[in-house]
Amino acid sequence: MSQWKTLCTVNNQMEAEILKGYLESYGIRAVLRSEAAGEIYGLTAGPLAEVEILVAFEQYGEAERILEEYPENET
Repeated sequence: MSQWKTLCTVNNQMEAEILKGYLESYGIRAVLRSEAAGEIYGLTAGPLAEVEILVAFEQYGEAERILEEYPENET
């Protein structure tokens, strides 16, 4: 079983799901972790709405490289 390492934190569940799918399209195993209160109350902003994206420890370096190439990071 893999150990997980936090790759980044995003502002809401939708953004997290999109980024998770992007990582998975490159073969990166990813899971999401969020505050239960944010999910229960449907919060879409603020600290309780934040979602952590975790990746398999052994894929962390590759995931960082892929995240740097993520289209949203091109500003």
